[in-house]
Amino acid sequence: MAFYRGKWVCIEANVAPKLVAEAWQEGRLKELRAYDRLRAEVPLDAHTRFDLLAENSRTGEKAWIEVKCATLVDEKRVGRFPDAPSQRASKHLRELMALARRPKTKCFVFFVLQNPLGASVGPKDDTDPVFGRTLRRAARRRVVLRALRARAGLKSARIEKPIPVLL
Repeated sequence: MAFYRGKWVCIEANVAPKLVAEAWQEGRLKELRAYDRLRAEVPLDAHTRFDLLAENSRTGEKAWIEVKCATLVDEKRVGRFPDAPSQRASKHLRELMALARRPKTKCFVFFVLQNPLGASVGPKDDTDPVFGRTLRRAARRRVVLRALRARAGLKSARIEKPIPVLL
């Protein structure tokens, strides 16, 4: 945790997937209500694992989920990701685009804004223009982008509400 402009900001990236899993378990993510199982740290192959995989045991449908933690907020209250160049983040987007072409498969990127000063999330093109271009392409190719703002304190954190993704 960091105290910034009078607010607590959770700077631990590993918290974000746990918050998404908790919100799923509580039925607070409408996009994922059709899935009755959720697994964490699921390998796609020998080189890639995704944060979460949701499955519908009755229909066989799957949802591959990558969770991105955003803590940096600009002067317009937009949470920006990534705060440093990330080849891995772009690689995950390309893999999600390929997976989204499979039958009975959906793919999601959940941005979790762990800074209460932000009101939306978008790519930080000046830091990683490749990620920004790849994210926009992914949005056109059936990868569902969602953003959630989390409220964090010294003893707990919780998804607060959905916020817009700005492309």
